[in-house]
Amino acid sequence: MEGFTEEIVTRYIHCSDGDVFMCGAEVEDMGFAFTSNGDGTCKIKGSDKTRQGSITVPEKSPYGDTVTVVATGAFKSFRFLTSVTLPDTVTVIGDSAFQGCGSLVSVELPPAVTEFGCAVFDGCRALQSVVLPEGLTEIPSMTFQTCVNLQSVVAQDGVTHIGANAFNGCSSLAELTLAAGLKSIGSAAFMNCCGLRTIHYGGHSTEWRAVAVHEYENAHLEHAHMIFAEE
Repeated sequence: MEGFTEEIVTRYIHCSDGDVFMCGAEVEDMGFAFTSNGDGTCKIKGSDKTRQGSITVPEKSPYGDTVTVVATGAFKSFRFLTSVTLPDTVTVIGDSAFQGCGSLVSVELPPAVTEFGCAVFDGCRALQSVVLPEGLTEIPSMTFQTCVNLQSVVAQDGVTHIGANAFNGCSSLAELTLAAGLKSIGSAAFMNCCGLRTIHYGGHSTEWRAVAVHEYENAHLEHAHMIFAEE
């Protein structure tokens, strides 16, 4: 079998580039690809479940490495994917990890996640609501771009920056929860968010006025009803 240089172990094949694939009769239903980080942890690089509606990512690779990273583009354009469950061991979700998953309705984000790449959920047109992990410090550029059915987002205390185009095109976004720790909002972060009605802000009005909001295409923030913490 071209590209596979090591022997079959149990029901797994170890590839020459470090990837691991399940093999045999279970490939179609249970196949995932991993790359070891060499320290007892690994990243999940993808899956052969391209036509499956629901995916649960395992906590460990077949060789016992703990899954801590969802690699860049790991599930990009899995157009049949409707829900995904990630293990609590995941701390990083790479660029475009779920970009273009147009049927994705829900995702369980582990509390240990501290870092998103860019465009993680870009084009997930069926996604409806998201509660971001407490340890996340930034919503990078294009994270939820064109998630046209996204209705509510809760950003926890750790988020200090919302990147450019982070919510661009989220026309159904009606309710947004932001913490007092927010310091800056990038250009066009809320462009075309014409449905934004309510923003729950964890700080006081004086703190909100101190947030550095880029002047380009963020007018929908100004028109939303602000609900502040008790003054």
